[in-house]
Amino acid sequence: MENTRFNSPSIPTSLGGIKAADIKVNYGPDLPSDQEVVEYFNKRRPDTWPIIPPEEELNPQQREALAVFDNADNLREDPSYKIITTTSRMLVESEARRLSRQKTTQVVDKGIKSGIIAKEDRDRIIDRYAEPTEGTILTLRRQVSNNDLDEDSLFREYLQPGASNLGRLAILECLGFSEASVRGAISCGSIDDYESKKSKSEEFFALTDEEREEKLKKLLKQSESAIRQRRADREKREQEAALEAVNKKMFGDDLEEATRRIERDVESLQQDGYAFLCLSAKLTHSREKAELTTGNLGELRQSFPDLCYPSGLNVLDYLAEKYSADTKMAVLVGAQVMGTGKVRALGPDLATIYKKSDSSEG
Repeated sequence: MENTRFNSPSIPTSLGGIKAADIKVNYGPDLPSDQEVVEYFNKRRPDTWPIIPPEEELNPQQREALAVFDNADNLREDPSYKIITTTSRMLVESEARRLSRQKTTQVVDKGIKSGIIAKEDRDRIIDRYAEPTEGTILTLRRQVSNNDLDEDSLFREYLQPGASNLGRLAILECLGFSEASVRGAISCGSIDDYESKKSKSEEFFALTDEEREEKLKKLLKQSESAIRQRRADREKREQEAALEAVNKKMFGDDLEEATRRIERDVESLQQDGYAFLCLSAKLTHSREKAELTTGNLGELRQSFPDLCYPSGLNVLDYLAEKYSADTKMAVLVGAQVMGTGKVRALGPDLATIYKKSDSSEG
C-alpha cells in the first residue's frame, strides 16, 4: 500500500533538520476500516507531520513568534541585533532565576506548613536550592509557547502583542527556539511533543525501508490495542456514571450519609439477634429504593423471587433446603454489607441476607 508523508504548505522543507516535504514512500501497513484506530495511528506515525492550525486558532504568542521568524533574516541584519541579543540573554537568565526561586519558595513554604521544614531554615534552604536548571528553561519555553506567562514574568513587557519584533526574536532565540521548533511546537501542540516527534522521526528515517515498514506495522498493532483499551475505559466510565446516577436516585446526593445510615440499620439488626449470612446475592430486577425487609423464609421467597447468586441459582430457594420456612431472616436491598457491618458497595441490584440467630435449621 502506498502511504503519503504530508505536512502543511506553511511548514518549510525542513523542521529542525528533518525533511518534511511531501514525499511518497512505498512502505507501511494496510490500514483497517476502523477510523478511530486510523486517526490514532496517523497522529503517532513518525513519518508524518501534523498540519499547523489556521491563524485564527493560534494564541497571540504563536502568531507573533511565526511573524518574527518569517522576518528573522532581515531582523538579524539590524545593527542593534547583537546588543539586544546580549541583553535578552541576561533577561532570560534573570527570569530563570526568578522562576526557580518562586518554585523553590512554594515548595519550602509547603514544607514549613506541614511541619517538615523549620521556619527559621526557610531563607537558607531557598537560597541553596533556588538555582535555575535545564528544567527551568524548559518550563519557560512551555510558558511562552502556550501563552501562559505568570503575572510576575519579566517577559511580559517584551512579549506582549505589538512589542518590538527584534526584542521578541532575541528572547525566543535565547530560549532555544528556532523557526523549525516554533512551527513544530504549534503543529504538534507543544514544544515537548515537537521534540519527541523530531527525535522519533530522526530514528525512523535512519532505518532501512524494511525496518521502517516493520516499525509501522508494530505501531498499528499498538494503536489497535490502545483504542480497545480506550473503549473499555470509556465503557467503564459510562457504567460507573450510570451507576452513580442510579445510586443518587436511590440514596440521594449524599452517598456517605446513606452508607452511614445503612451501617446503623445493620448494627440495629445485629442487636436484634440477626447474623450475617450472605452478600453475594443480586437482584435480577433493580429496585428504586433501599429497604430492609424482615420475615420468615417462606414470606421472603415470595417477596424476592429474583434474588440470585452470580451462578443464577435462586438464593432463597437454596436456603429453603437448609432452613425451615418459618426461619426468621432479613433482606437488605441496596447494599453489599460485610460481616463486620461495613458497607462494601451500594447498588440498586445488590442485597445482603441475614438470619436470626435463634432460628432453627430445617
